[in-house]
Order: sequence, then C-alpha cells, then structure tokens
Amino acid sequence: MKTLTVPIKEIYDSCDTGPHGDRHDLLGHKFYEWIAAQFAPGIIVEAGTLKGRSARSFSRGAPSSLVISYDIVYRSHLDSTGDPDAHDHILMYDNIITKAPMDINEINPAWFSKVDIIYLDISHNGRDEKVFLERIEPHFKGILIMDDVDDGKQYPGLQNVFQNITREKHLLPKLIAASRGTGVIPYGDWTIKIIAHGE
Repeated sequence: MKTLTVPIKEIYDSCDTGPHGDRHDLLGHKFYEWIAAQFAPGIIVEAGTLKGRSARSFSRGAPSSLVISYDIVYRSHLDSTGDPDAHDHILMYDNIITKAPMDINEINPAWFSKVDIIYLDISHNGRDEKVFLERIEPHFKGILIMDDVDDGKQYPGLQNVFQNITREKHLLPKLIAASRGTGVIPYGDWTIKIIAHGE
C-alpha cells in the first residue's frame, strides 16, 4: 500500500492570513495546492469548473502537472459582480485545459486510469455523483476529492452518497476543508493517514 499522509497543521499554517489574523483561504484551496504538489507532475481532473477557483489552486500547487477542468456549462461572460467567470479566469494558467460544455459522465471511464487526482464538484444532487463513482470504480487508482459532502440540509443527496461509500474515506477537519465538508477517498493501492491539528 502507498500512504498519503495529510498534515493538517502544516496545511493550515500555509493559509493566507487576513488583516485581522483570520485565515481567509480555508475553503479547501490550500489543501488542493498541497495535494496537487504531492502528485506532481501528474494529471488532475476537476469535474465542475464553475469559476475555476479549484482548478487554479491545483495549478498553483503543481505547475508541472496537467489540470483538466470539465463543466457541463461554458461560462465566458461576466458574473453578477462584474468579475470574469470561470474560463476567462483560467486562461492565464498554462497548465489548465478547459473542456466545456462537456458532461464528465459521458467520458470513457477507462480514461480515468491515467489520472492521479479527481476533484468531483458537480450537480450536488447525489444522482450524478453516484453515476460517476460507479463508472470510475474499476479504473481509477488515485485520490478522489468531494466537496460539500457534510451538509445534509443543503445537499442531502450528496451527503447520502458520501456516507454510503463503502471503501476507505475521510472527512477532512474543518480547518482545511470546504465550509460544507471535504471528503477524500483513496483508490487503487492508496490509503490515507490524517495527522490532526496539533499532533
């Protein structure tokens, strides 16, 4: 077995500190940078681009890796705040390729055998995520990350899918996770060890 050891305090300490001492980059993005670096150079798939924040985090953590971001919608307009949306933001990163509009569940699942990290952040209804997990099961051998898996009120279907995963899985401590929970699931011959804050 290969062990991915996740040092919570080290990742937390690397988060940016705001003017009032607050850690304002705690929505999983420093974790994404950290985990990308562990597999560099490699292939990272982001399923669900939205504004591309996660793709940019993976890219910053591993500039020698290839980050492929899929989204069922292509967003090239300005969002409601006037900021450029996903694909405009990503254009400045040489190692990110966007595939949109494209449904991640229409890709040949055998292709995922080449991928080191999958970040699954799609519909949040649970149905689409369940289909994706079933399709990649025989092929994927890396680390899968799922956001928003610990909010049964907002995303009950997604939480249910995560809770019913029977293989090894971990819910990251809130210190370095998305506000609604980040799940990490090893595939292939990987296992994960979480070193808690303060250990």
